[in-house]
Amino acid sequence: MFAVFVDLTYNFCNEVAVMWMLTILDIMTLQTSPASKRNPTIYILKCIAVVLITWSHMDELVPISQICTGGAVGDGLFLFCSGFTLFMGRGGDFFNWYKRRVNRIYPSILAWAVVSCLFFGTDRDIVSIILYGGGTFISAMMVFYTGLYFLRWVGIKRLAWFCGVYVLVLIGAYLMLLGSRDGIFIYHTTETFTFMHYFLCMVLGAVVGANSDRMTPSRFLPSFVCALGTCVIYYAFLYWCDHNEVVRKFQLISVIPMWFVLYFIYRMCSAPELVRLYEKTWVRKPVYWISAISLEVYLVQFVLFTDKYNHLFPVNVIVTFLVIFALSYIVKCLGTLILQTFREENYDWKKIVSL
Repeated sequence: MFAVFVDLTYNFCNEVAVMWMLTILDIMTLQTSPASKRNPTIYILKCIAVVLITWSHMDELVPISQICTGGAVGDGLFLFCSGFTLFMGRGGDFFNWYKRRVNRIYPSILAWAVVSCLFFGTDRDIVSIILYGGGTFISAMMVFYTGLYFLRWVGIKRLAWFCGVYVLVLIGAYLMLLGSRDGIFIYHTTETFTFMHYFLCMVLGAVVGANSDRMTPSRFLPSFVCALGTCVIYYAFLYWCDHNEVVRKFQLISVIPMWFVLYFIYRMCSAPELVRLYEKTWVRKPVYWISAISLEVYLVQFVLFTDKYNHLFPVNVIVTFLVIFALSYIVKCLGTLILQTFREENYDWKKIVSL
């Protein structure tokens, strides 16, 4: 029995080692030409991102607020997904390309501005709605889109140079801020610097998306172990930074294991075993629905958090999730209605209520 266990352990460790070797080979051979088809794995990734981001904001709903974590990885996954899909989408000139991004995001922002004003007592002028209506994270994404289009234009030959220069600028900005910031500040969404390094998550997603058809097939269990291992390294290093003032000065290094976490989560979700599970109707529909309202979930969730029902934990968390999803769906439908209102075509009511 022990010999069988040792043999299985050896084979599994060998698979994990091969996974890392294939990862290195994949990264070395990445290109930036669009992949031939849309990868359905992106729906699973978006669903995970939505759950992680929302869960990380629920600290007032749970008895131990420290368990509400994962927001940084969720934000990274969300940007990874954005980069992934944008590089696989249509090209064209910048203005029409950027217009499609605005058409997807701003109708929901306008819809949420109306709903939040009527039912949640918010009061914002049109300038603040346009510039900050989706929060700093959405505003940063609109800037990221400009950079991503530039990357599509420069191509693979200059991508390494661009990333190298960008990393040097990132390190320079970090060193300038280091003496004036306390604690682990590089993941605070109030910091402009946070979005500087998050842009590289979008670049990672874009490059992986452009090469998804050419990457070596993955298996779920080795990919899961690699994702879990890099996640442990990531959070262990952040814990070390939080408790050691000297190590804290090197907190920027934590973005490296986070990139590997994102990559291995993608590999895990693209494994045939998980894709086959996703293809089952009872799994596909809720995962797709949640992924389709990912933007709206980010917009609406903050007004719905309350500690009034904490005595019902964990039911209060489940109900809050469901209410967030329901309100997000309403906002998405209203956003589509607003978008169609400014077009000459007749209303397509089926499209308005569909995801």
